[in-house]
Amino acid sequence: MNHDPSQRPTAQELLSSAFLPPPLEDTELQEVMRHTLSNSQSKAYRYLVTSCFTQDVTPAEDITYDMNLPARGTPSVLSSKRQFLQESVKQKIIEIFQKHGGIYLATPLLMPKSIQHSNFTESSVKLMTRTGSIVSIPHDLRTPFARYVVWNNISHIRRYAIERVFRDKKVCTVNNILHV
Repeated sequence: MNHDPSQRPTAQELLSSAFLPPPLEDTELQEVMRHTLSNSQSKAYRYLVTSCFTQDVTPAEDITYDMNLPARGTPSVLSSKRQFLQESVKQKIIEIFQKHGGIYLATPLLMPKSIQHSNFTESSVKLMTRTGSIVSIPHDLRTPFARYVVWNNISHIRRYAIERVFRDKKVCTVNNILHV
């Protein structure tokens, strides 16, 4: 700590000095991570999960996230007509299901990751809760329903559900997209 910059050590000298620990190799880092994640009650685990939730989003990720939404300049009349048509079709389908004895049954939105559920495909949207549990939101409507049927010991039901499903999209980021 010297006010004269010429008297201070260079970055290379600091890296090779005893003042900094040696860099971790990939295998060592993986072992540290595996050990940290093995005990969800430890301070290190809570710190790691908190660090995950406090990450900043890059401008490129922020901008490209909504790329599949309709353009902002789309006339609202067209989208209103489209929404009206979609609602009309949905109501007709519901009417047909109800005529045949179907009842609407919503299933829980979040589903925990477990050995029994191999529904975690690459395109499944996986989320981490603040406690560090990994959950997914529906990739399809069958898996949450099958889970519901098993947990509630249901042997026969005529059920319908017209719900949203979620698929993770892979966003390609190019460094030259955004010049900030």
